[in-house]
Amino acid sequence: MPQSKKGDGPWGEAIQYWLDVNKLTQADLLRLLNDDEFVKSYGKPMQAKTVSRIVRGFDTQTRLLRRIAAALQQPLDAVLVAPGRMLANEKRAQLARQISEEVLRTLEARGVAPQEPLHPKRQELLERIHRLSSDESISNLVSLVTKMEEQEHVATSTRHASKKTSRRK
Repeated sequence: MPQSKKGDGPWGEAIQYWLDVNKLTQADLLRLLNDDEFVKSYGKPMQAKTVSRIVRGFDTQTRLLRRIAAALQQPLDAVLVAPGRMLANEKRAQLARQISEEVLRTLEARGVAPQEPLHPKRQELLERIHRLSSDESISNLVSLVTKMEEQEHVATSTRHASKKTSRRK
C-alpha cells in the first residue's frame, strides 16, 4: 500500500504524537472537533480531509491548530512541535553544558592551575562553548580558564626571567 504524502510542518508529528498518547484516531479527533459544543465555540465543523492534511503536516491556519489543541486538551505550543523532537538549539546548549562540566572536572582534578598554558585550539573551543550557550556557568568557566591561563603565563614568565638571571651570575 502506498504511503500518504507528508508535509513539512512539525505540527503533523506533534498532533500524531498526542493522538497516539490518547489512543485516538483521526476519526476520533474529528468527532471531538465537530462536537456541538465545540462547533458553538469555534465555528463551522471541520472536514475529514482538513484534519487529515493537518495531521500529515501540510500547511494550515493557526486557528485550526488552536482548535485541535483544545480538542486534545493541550496548549497550542504542544501541538506545534512534538515533545520527542528536541530543537537544535536545545541540543547545542546541552552539549555545551556537558563539555563545560567535563572541563571543570578536569581543571579541578589538576589542582590550582593547569601545568601548561592553554593550547590555542583549547582556547578556541572554550570561546565556541561560550558562544553556544548563554548559561552563566559557561561564562564563569571561560573566566576561570582565562584567569588560570594568565596566572600560568605570569608564572612561566617569572621562571624564564629567573633562569636568565641565574645564568648571568
